[in-house]
Amino acid sequence: MLNTLSQLLVGAAVIFACVVVQAALVAVAFARLRRLKRNASDHVSILRVSLVVGAMALWLMVVHATAIGAWAVTFGMVGVFSDWDTSVYFSAVAFTTLGFGDVLLPDRWRQLAGLCAAHGLLVFGVSSAALVEVFRQALDPKA
Repeated sequence: MLNTLSQLLVGAAVIFACVVVQAALVAVAFARLRRLKRNASDHVSILRVSLVVGAMALWLMVVHATAIGAWAVTFGMVGVFSDWDTSVYFSAVAFTTLGFGDVLLPDRWRQLAGLCAAHGLLVFGVSSAALVEVFRQALDPKA
């Protein structure tokens, strides 16, 4: 029971910190988009929309990589994996819910895998919503 609670607290701390960072990074991207729109004409260009959406997609990948890195650091800090490569690999596999199963957490820390996956679902959902909003704003010059 105590171990499960400690895993939940560790996982919640990582998720909270990453969600705060994600919110800040997405807010920065939307602030930049607003500045671009002020300087753009009312004409909607396919190239401009494509570049804006592509840039946002790359920015969101930075957000995802940051979260995966935070989980890898966490796994290293609690002593789950002894090397960085395995920590990053497991974090990416769990975060994306790919779940190869070739690398597993020790029984003592296995609840963190589910929290990492749940965090990934949350982040990908927010990222999808952000991309839809970028499309909407890029296609509608008055938005």
